[in-house]
Amino acid sequence: MSFWGNMFPAFWSLQVMLLAVLCVIATLVLCGRPRNLPPGPRGLPILGNVLSRMKDPWSYAKWSKKYGDVFTVYFGPKRIIVLHGYSVIREALVKKSKDFSSRPLNQAFLSPDGKTLGKKNIIYFKSLFIHNLCSPLGIVEEPYGPKWKEQRKFAVMSLRDFGLGKRSMEGKILEEARALGDEICKKDGRAFSISQMMQSAVSNVICSIVFGRRYEYDDTTFKDLLESIDRIVYQLFLAGTDKTSTTLRWALLYMILHPDIQEKVQQEIDSVLGPNQEPSMEHRSQMPYTEATLTEVNRLAAVTPLTVQHATSSDTTLRGYNIPKGTAVEIVLLSVHHDPQLWPEPYKFDPTRFINDAGRYVKREEVIPFSIGRRGCLGEQLARMEIFLIFTSLLQRFTFKLPGGAPKPSEEGIPGPLHQPVPFMLVAEPRK
Repeated sequence: MSFWGNMFPAFWSLQVMLLAVLCVIATLVLCGRPRNLPPGPRGLPILGNVLSRMKDPWSYAKWSKKYGDVFTVYFGPKRIIVLHGYSVIREALVKKSKDFSSRPLNQAFLSPDGKTLGKKNIIYFKSLFIHNLCSPLGIVEEPYGPKWKEQRKFAVMSLRDFGLGKRSMEGKILEEARALGDEICKKDGRAFSISQMMQSAVSNVICSIVFGRRYEYDDTTFKDLLESIDRIVYQLFLAGTDKTSTTLRWALLYMILHPDIQEKVQQEIDSVLGPNQEPSMEHRSQMPYTEATLTEVNRLAAVTPLTVQHATSSDTTLRGYNIPKGTAVEIVLLSVHHDPQLWPEPYKFDPTRFINDAGRYVKREEVIPFSIGRRGCLGEQLARMEIFLIFTSLLQRFTFKLPGGAPKPSEEGIPGPLHQPVPFMLVAEPRK
């Protein structure tokens, strides 16, 4: 028999074996599938729906139209329940918070020695936790239970120790806002990108809180510090600042794309603060249009499209479906902020959504950039302080514009774990 004659049977045998293995895997998956799970898209053997998700970042929105606001997807063998829309998200995270407030076990926080956080690591944790409140590590990832409650209580106490909610915290943020404004002045009307400058400013607030001092943006020690911490800990230091700096960059992008809105914000700032008085959080209630503008930034920019994954802490039900204990749960915040049923013309930047006929700011519970429920972001108060004080300080000092002849930047942004604005250049004109 020829060489090829010997090879063909072996080749077909290998194919039969592979087919048999795939059939066994598919059978195990189907047989192991709990009854009455939410429906979902059909996936590939072994891979599940991961390729479809990678190809189309908006696949969740499309699947929700077919399967409803609660549906099941598979990333490899991992089962994920997706919650899409404000009503079901609130039902799970608020009304059934005890059932939906855990984390997938493979994401639990480990200390530097690889063991669960213990007393000997408390000092280490205290020095780093403030960077970690909105990051993909640490207390955010601890499964729901006594340990998480202990860590959360400790985190709240430590935040107070650091001065959160006190005027001293405002002072540190305003100090950095002044420094950022001074750095912008050095551009002397030239076009520049504010991305790295804004990241440094927000990081410096954390440095001032934790290390007791701020750094000049070109300080090599500051740069080395950020690089070292970034390298040593999976971006632990910078992760907590990314969301704030990204939100502020979106705010400035919307201002240069909507100069009429920028002018209205500045008129309000001038009427409340004048040219020299620095803003404080006490002024926020006197500045409804500015507050509405920042709320619209949070809504439309949707900087956090998804929360860190939740997991069920016990067998539970939702909308008539059974969800087993330990199932990963994906919360799609983007589905809330861009829902046309909640927001007419959802992709239009319009602060008046949050202004009533009397000209007062109206809070909408459907704007949830920091999530809701027991797992809501512990750093929310600090982030809101930074966004309001830095944004107001900058618009008090400058008018931001597109460079002459520059193309209009897109408002669509770049999909990812953080919804980033496209890179853009701007010009800052000092206000008289």
